[in-house]
Amino acid sequence: METDVRLMGGPLDGMTLPKQQLGDDPGAYMIVPGEMHRAIYEPTPGEDPTLWRYQGDIG
Repeated sequence: METDVRLMGGPLDGMTLPKQQLGDDPGAYMIVPGEMHRAIYEPTPGEDPTLWRYQGDIG
């Protein structure tokens, strides 16, 4: 199933990602503009799968 998702919290708060695939392991590693790291966004189990919350940085 493809749907738009909204990022909540962190450096990309409020950004909308169009047509994301929701499956067994939804979420994304997003490159943060102007930074040398990536932000992790994932849905919270049991909550709205189209709202991906900031989980921290990697790199």
